[in-house]
Amino acid sequence: MKQMSDAKRKLALAALVVILGFCVALFAFNEGQLWAFWLVTLGFFLGVALSPKLTNTAILICSIATLSIAAALIYRGLPIHSLPWAGADRVEIDNSDDDSRIPITDPGEIAALMKYGESGHRRSMLFSGSTRVIFVTHAHTTTTYYIHGDSVGPSPGGFMQTVFVPSVPGLWSHLDRMISRHKHGNTQ
Repeated sequence: MKQMSDAKRKLALAALVVILGFCVALFAFNEGQLWAFWLVTLGFFLGVALSPKLTNTAILICSIATLSIAAALIYRGLPIHSLPWAGADRVEIDNSDDDSRIPITDPGEIAALMKYGESGHRRSMLFSGSTRVIFVTHAHTTTTYYIHGDSVGPSPGGFMQTVFVPSVPGLWSHLDRMISRHKHGNTQ
């Protein structure tokens, strides 16, 4: 079997590194550690590309680095992530219409809302317009979550961030229905 020339192998590795950089830019643009790892890989590749002969060790290192970055991108997109919402005692929804909080204490309502945090994937979000805020309490410890459409983030909508996207669609409309029900005194 004829082996690929050094120039073709360098070109193939260069294409792989560049394509991976585009994938990071598209799917994880706010992940600093992923960018740092990609830049180290790019620097290593450039050092290797300038050498007269491409060694198998250099190919192996570049391949492992690029596969690791690709695996991290795939991992973010798999619906295997969850939010620590299970077992919540209380939920409060910020009602931006009148600057009040709507307390949710009914276990059935809490469980229905918490289903959105059971499974989902991660994605990067540049900025969002509308944001709802919910406060989830576990044993007297309250955590704030920002709802951006059908995704949940750690920051308000004016920040670039990684958000959780539930596998079950409809989080925003579910919150709207809960707010409407509680504003009008009908909790059933």
